Amino acid sequence: PRADRTRKPRPTRRPPRRVEPETPPQPAPEETEPSEAPKPAPVSPEPPEPVAPTPLPEPPAQAPPASPPESAEAPAPPPKPPATTQKPEWQKLIEQGDYEGALSSLRSGQIVEAVQLSKRGDLVKLAATARRVGDLRAKRIYRGIRSRFPESDEAAQAAFILARIDFHDGSFQDAAGWLETYLRERPKGRFAREASGRLIEAYRRAGNEKGARVAAKRYLARYPDGPHAELARSVLQ
Repeated sequence: PRADRTRKPRPTRRPPRRVEPETPPQPAPEETEPSEAPKPAPVSPEPPEPVAPTPLPEPPAQAPPASPPESAEAPAPPPKPPATTQKPEWQKLIEQGDYEGALSSLRSGQIVEAVQLSKRGDLVKLAATARRVGDLRAKRIYRGIRSRFPESDEAAQAAFILARIDFHDGSFQDAAGWLETYLRERPKGRFAREASGRLIEAYRRAGNEKGARVAAKRYLARYPDGPHAELARSVLQ
């Protein structure tokens, strides 16, 4: 019968056991000396604190100069400035415009001081006053004007006035010299024509015929109709 023909279940095959190979016994670890502890990392040293610079030693003080021996004479002290003095009387009078009074107050030897200290205008007025009153110091004052203010109009005019004073005093050759000076310094000056004519007179009266003829020719060349033209022509005849 079919029931008997029922297939019996096949026995299940178990996989074979896997036999683990025996591991050989591991040798016991050898005892090793303990390793040295790791050295700590070097620590960078802290920067030193800044130290203030040591001040340089001061140079040794120089010894004071040795004092001179007692026998040596001590140097004389410098001269003291002159004490301020009051103005002389003549200077006060000049500043006040009293030139005649100033001339009266000028003592002997003070004329040089007056020439050196007075202003140009005051000196000219002082000289004119001296000439007007007949003071013989007028010539010294006019010469002082020429020495203090050379090449000025006042200096040239002083030469002309000195010529007139010398002419009046009879010093004709000296007068001619001052006239030549004026004409050389101011050939076209205020007194040029008069100086040229008086130069003919001065040379003629001084007996200098050659100088008179030269002055006469020069006068006629410049002033043919001048007040001294007739005298100039007579000298040339």
